[in-house]
Amino acid sequence: MEKRKVWRIANGLVALAALAFSIFSFCNNQLKTGIAYALLTVTCSINYILSKKIENNKE
Repeated sequence: MEKRKVWRIANGLVALAALAFSIFSFCNNQLKTGIAYALLTVTCSINYILSKKIENNKE
């Protein structure tokens, strides 16, 4: 498997895990932790989308 594809899959998995932790943190009234995980989710999602666009342009 290509390095780029593995990186994209890893970004997607980290984004999903961070989203789950963010929701869990907000449910437990841990606002700062929830915001940190939400920012991680946004960062990984943007990275995932950009890597997908780069891969599509490469083909």
